[in-house]
Amino acid sequence: MVELVDIYNEQKQKTGRMIDKYGPFDNGEYYLTTHIWIKHKDLWLIQKRSHNCKNNPDKWSVTGGAVKSGETSLQAATRELFEELQVTIWPEQLKFSGCYKQKYAFVDVYFVELTDSSLNINFNKTEVSDLKWCSKEEIDAKYQSGEFVHSVYFGLMITLYNGVNTFPYIR
Repeated sequence: MVELVDIYNEQKQKTGRMIDKYGPFDNGEYYLTTHIWIKHKDLWLIQKRSHNCKNNPDKWSVTGGAVKSGETSLQAATRELFEELQVTIWPEQLKFSGCYKQKYAFVDVYFVELTDSSLNINFNKTEVSDLKWCSKEEIDAKYQSGEFVHSVYFGLMITLYNGVNTFPYIR
């Protein structure tokens, strides 16, 4: 199934063009994606990507995904939370942490801090194979060992260090 995304230029402005989220992309073309970091006390909710996922199967990550054509990243964040975890987080609960640029994507990072960790999570097994509450140190170890999606880890750094709206390119 083709999922259309809007194409953005280097300045994160829509070009009016749409393409399948898997491309192909020309140099200087980007789509928008979102990552959502969920925290309770000193623990972060991470999820293991299903072995069925096209990108980064069987690696630890966070909830997120491509922003569909016509959506905002905030709308996509709430949609992805429901699609992947069957959890409703209201837009006003999400805080924008910052944005960074990858090879063909701008990544808008959101953060939500929960007052209790008893979310009723019924994750989508086609996208997620496991969930875990982890300390930052545990996430660091998964990142260092190659178990954590490299590009997603950068969003945690944005969230922890008060966010910056424009970050350099990372792979």
